[in-house]
Amino acid sequence: MIFHIFNSSLISGPETLAMPALAEIKDKAQIIWLREARVSDEKQKHVASYMQSYGLTYHTIPVESRLDKQAVQKLKELFEKTENLEVAHAHDVKASFYLLKASEQIQNRKFQTISTHHGVFARSGFINHMYEKYYAHFILPKLDRTLTVCSSDRLVLIKRGLKPAQVVAHLNGVTRNRISQTDRLAAQKKIRQDWGLNVSEDTFVFGVAARLDHEKRHNLILDVAHELKSNHPNFKFVILCFGRGPLEESLKKRTKLLGLDNNVQWRGYRSHLGQEFAGFDSLLSLSSAEGLPINLIESGWAATPVFASNVNGVGDLVTAESLGTLVAADEDVKSIAAKIVGFAASKEKLAQVGLNFQAHVEKHFSQAEWLKNLLEIYRMGKG
Repeated sequence: MIFHIFNSSLISGPETLAMPALAEIKDKAQIIWLREARVSDEKQKHVASYMQSYGLTYHTIPVESRLDKQAVQKLKELFEKTENLEVAHAHDVKASFYLLKASEQIQNRKFQTISTHHGVFARSGFINHMYEKYYAHFILPKLDRTLTVCSSDRLVLIKRGLKPAQVVAHLNGVTRNRISQTDRLAAQKKIRQDWGLNVSEDTFVFGVAARLDHEKRHNLILDVAHELKSNHPNFKFVILCFGRGPLEESLKKRTKLLGLDNNVQWRGYRSHLGQEFAGFDSLLSLSSAEGLPINLIESGWAATPVFASNVNGVGDLVTAESLGTLVAADEDVKSIAAKIVGFAASKEKLAQVGLNFQAHVEKHFSQAEWLKNLLEIYRMGKG
């Protein structure tokens, strides 16, 4: 038996990455949900619904505080009573903390303890950074193996003191509806109708799919949009920003201040956006930090080319110019704007880039590939 442990009050990257794949081996894999008692039932009911939709067996352990000793005890008891437990695999900080505390109380433990670190740099705020440092220095070294979602994160954790044999890069992979080139225009038209988007044929539609937080650099996107409008007046474009977060109101105010209401639209959260990326002419990502972005992989399934900053795991995914356009993390606004205009200049070239990217994602970054690689890691045993 394999346990995957989540501390979830919403469905985000780790859940959408792992749970659909685990449904393929649900006779061998189950979920342990560390459910935060401080979060209302109403806000968490979709977590249960999501697991149920994939037919996953899950165990719920209520967590009342940062260190709930009763929750640790219940987790330990679940480990001990589960026959043929081979792996207990936690996702990110708190789930890994509880895995460590419970497993330390088991004498002659036979199962592997594994944690996936879902992004060394892809988190903002002082408190989150402190949690990450505690996680990396005091939790991960005591577990049998650590998985990272990109190769650069692996190198960072080794530099922090983890043994090279203990850290494995397990690149993200998801499967979405594959949009063929012949179906793409019809799909794009329907998706844009569903969005209520009405633009001329010569308007280039960028999509941004990211929470509205500092490391996603929406303010940089606004600066680039202003540069495009001011100094490239013949380039018609609209940027659709999907997501919510703490910067939402300030970003909306700045959009008005810069006179970009006709060029930048704030669309809020959309639950099935990952299946609608064909609605974009390109996915735009100018983050200062990422793990290996699932939204870029989703873009590949739709044959939608990406324009992104080359940070962390992005380079693991977009490995050649024929697969997309990457700019340096410190690229200036004028340069980014000029490169965007050049990037969007030829629809024929972009279509080919989209096809190349789709084939690359389908071969190397599918859900099946992610699961195959994970099971191979399990067979490696302890680090």
